[in-house]
Amino acid sequence: KVWPNYYVGGNANDELNWMKNWITARITWLDAAIGSLNASLVLDKVDDPITLRLYPNPANQVVHLDFPLQQDANLLVQVFDLSGRSVLQNNMGPYPRGQTKLTLDVSTLALGRYVIYVADGQNVLCRFPVIKNLD
Repeated sequence: KVWPNYYVGGNANDELNWMKNWITARITWLDAAIGSLNASLVLDKVDDPITLRLYPNPANQVVHLDFPLQQDANLLVQVFDLSGRSVLQNNMGPYPRGQTKLTLDVSTLALGRYVIYVADGQNVLCRFPVIKNLD
């Protein structure tokens, strides 16, 4: 007996088939679960809650980003696919300190999953997962 394995097959093929089925079921579950992701996050401070939001998600044409800036900054928005390739880059220009709202056109992106990075040229300020309409 091999402990703590959940399943121990009678031979290597049984083990391999069990693992293939487990991975397939896990991927199916992950695909279903990612659809319910909401990139909204509220971090509570005593006096001033910080809100990070991206909506709609999944997106068709545009996404709206809502996040705080700690100081004035020239914002750069980059979109990366899950392979780490930059597929979209927009220089959004200068924005003042405070809660910031951006709109990003994602209509040219292929269907799939992406990560949006907002940077001030030097540092990544926030990251948002987004799904380009998988329906």
